[in-house]
Order: sequence, then C-alpha cells, then structure tokens
Amino acid sequence: MVGFLLSLDNSEFDRYARKVLAIPMLEEDEERSLLERWCVHKDVEAAQKLVEAYLRLVVKVVMRFKNYGLPLMDLASEGNIGLMKAIKNFDNTLGYKIATYAVWWIKAAINEYIIRSWSMVKIGTTAAQRKLFFNLRKLKNSIDSCGLEKGQMVEKISKLLDVPESDVKEMEAILSSKDVSLNARIGEDDGTEVHDMLAGPGPDQESLLSDEQQRRIKANLLKEAVDSLDDRHRKIFILRSLSSTPSTLKELSEKFSISQERVRQIHVRAMEKVKEYVQTHRSALGMV
Repeated sequence: MVGFLLSLDNSEFDRYARKVLAIPMLEEDEERSLLERWCVHKDVEAAQKLVEAYLRLVVKVVMRFKNYGLPLMDLASEGNIGLMKAIKNFDNTLGYKIATYAVWWIKAAINEYIIRSWSMVKIGTTAAQRKLFFNLRKLKNSIDSCGLEKGQMVEKISKLLDVPESDVKEMEAILSSKDVSLNARIGEDDGTEVHDMLAGPGPDQESLLSDEQQRRIKANLLKEAVDSLDDRHRKIFILRSLSSTPSTLKELSEKFSISQERVRQIHVRAMEKVKEYVQTHRSALGMV
C-alpha cells in the first residue's frame, strides 16, 4: 500500500464538520465590527471569533478535495491554517469580501498539502515534473488517437510541455511502476485504488488539480504584481480594478487630490506593469 494513503475512515471529520456547521453565522454588522476590531485595533479575541465563524468555509472547501485519497481531517487542518493566514493578512480597507479572500487562502493551503503528499510517491517537486504528472496521462490518451509510435509520442509530449524527453520517459516509468502501486488499495472496505483517482468516471482528478494549480498560481502572480507597484499606483489599481465596488475617476481624484486624467493615467500604467509582471513570471512558475 502506498505509505501516505491511509484508510479513508473520515468519521472524525464528519463529527468535526457537524460541530463547525452548528456555529452560528455572523450577521453583517457583527462581521464588520469584528473586522474593525482586528484590522484596526489588533484585537486577538476578534480574530479568534472570525476564524471560528469561518471554519465552515474550510469544511466546504475540503469536500471539493475529497477524492484525492487523503484523510479529510488532515485536509481540514491544512485549510484551518490557510484560514488563519487569511484573517491575519486581511485588509478591510481594500473592499474585498472576507469570505472570498479566505476561500482563496484555504484552497491554496489544501492544494499545497496535496502536492506535498503526492510528491512522496515521486511525482517530483519541480515545475516541470508537476506539469508532467498532471498532464501526461491526458496527453497520452489524446495522442494515442493519432496512431503515433511510442518514440514519436514521447517527442510530441516533450515539445508540448517544454520538458526533456528523458523526463517524459522517467515520469511514464514512475506512473506505471510497482513502486507507485497504482493498483494499491486505499481503504480496506470499498476497494478504491490509487488508479481510480487518476483516471476514472466523472471529473478527471489530475485535470482538476492541475486547473486548481493554475488558478492558485495566477492569484499568487497577481498579488505579487500588485505588491510590486508603488503605494499610489497600488492603491489606485486596487480601488479601480479589484474592489467589489470600483471607485470612479472622480472619487479617486478627490481622494488623492489629483486630476481625473492623472488618475486614469496612473491606473493605465499600473495595469501595464501588472500585466508585464505576470507575463514575465508565468513560465518561471511552470504554467502550461
């Protein structure tokens, strides 16, 4: 049996989820008050109440990742860490909704944990190896229909993913080797196998995780790009492009004591810088 794939006895998570979902949701005024107490006054008790109130988001996100062969309580623990980071980093002056912001952090934390866990069975840790792991099976199935020989298939995949042919061959061997035990049973009762999670009826799990990676990478890139702007460019970009209620040129003109045309110019320049940053760093992060 693959070492990290434990029995899928999730009764502990079920009990945990019931307790979490029994916690009352915050009223809008109560949430606003807690956010002000935490973000402005650094009231730790307020932060704790916010975390407790939004544990239900962790439960919701965990259920989206239930088919990866990992104990749901482990995923919840990672998601809770992501939630705490979200509360810690949240800025209530930027117009984001706390729930939307928290879900991003929760997903990112759980996704990273899944990647680390799969790395234990040799999917690799580099961007190129991850690209191979999440795309090799799908590409092979697609290319098979073209009737290419194995050597031609390896060459084709190598070019499509921009990785060495030797890496393609190595990953193919890993995915088909007994060391990975794709036919190892995950649980003792239902007979679920590792292979069932990689290819089977319903959504393609490797594609789903790959897509989630792409979303996470894009979100990280956007945050880094925005953080790279100077203070005024960053604030105007956020208030014009990222706020749930975008500010008008007039509002920003009054806020920063500059002309509306100058606000427009700064916003355009900020967008150009963000776009340039994202495009420059995409390949470095291994995006397909």
